Amino acid sequence: MDPLPPDAVRQIVVILAICNGVSMLGCFFNIFTAYYLKTVSHVLGKVVAILSLMDLIFSIAGPMAAIPLDSGFYCRIVSLLVGFGLNGSLIWTCCFAFSFLQAIKQQDLDLLSHYFRKSMIVTVTFSIIQAIYATVAPFKENVSKMCIHQIRASNFDYDANLIVLLPMLLSTLFCMVCYVIVYRKIKEASNQQNLNLLVYPLILIICSFPIVSLTIIKQLYGPTAVTDTLMIIANALWGLQGFFNALAYGLSSEVIRSYRMKCCRRAKSIKSSMASDNSYSSPLFIESERSFR
Repeated sequence: MDPLPPDAVRQIVVILAICNGVSMLGCFFNIFTAYYLKTVSHVLGKVVAILSLMDLIFSIAGPMAAIPLDSGFYCRIVSLLVGFGLNGSLIWTCCFAFSFLQAIKQQDLDLLSHYFRKSMIVTVTFSIIQAIYATVAPFKENVSKMCIHQIRASNFDYDANLIVLLPMLLSTLFCMVCYVIVYRKIKEASNQQNLNLLVYPLILIICSFPIVSLTIIKQLYGPTAVTDTLMIIANALWGLQGFFNALAYGLSSEVIRSYRMKCCRRAKSIKSSMASDNSYSSPLFIESERSFR
């Protein structure tokens, strides 16, 4: 099977790099917000901060892959970032979906804290294993001075399937199951305020399902079975996952309310400081007043 033409590959790499760059800005915003508003003091804030960190690591690989360098070692570094960041983001989201499912089943949100340490161990361990494999393989290879991975449709593509496709497919299916179960249980309950926590597994499903589906089709029927336009759209969604996570967190009512309170307190502090400065008279000014009398 013939791979994609160089122009199509270059276009996909550039668009993915741009989308990853946008996601990086979103990840920086989430991490800054988590520490600025001190939401890392509770478990949900930590969940968002770690997810943003994993998305950031993966997103860095996009712009790096687009840099025209003729170096196999450089592509191994890009492969390491993809293996660790992508799988870390997927596993962490699945762990959160599982923890949230158990918390809803037992009607105890404190279970999120109970599963936090276990989720960290599972996520970091699996991500390191995948990163090592992606680096040794390597997943990304230097083709026309770009770090890319061409899908090998003529035989079983171990690298793409084990590093990207299989984790994304299993994560998407797992989050779908958790999403449906949790959504039904929350809708049945009288209190639906936790419904917004489902947005992170939903974002993973929306961003991963297109690229997973098209990759499977390409491996079964060859690269020509999928149009370049569809692959570009799918890669764009995939690359924007970090940005969508940032939108979900940044536009949440809790974050908006916290930023508003911070701004109001700062404005009041500035006004009170200006008022105290205006009411203060220096001894020199008082002495000059007396000399005129």
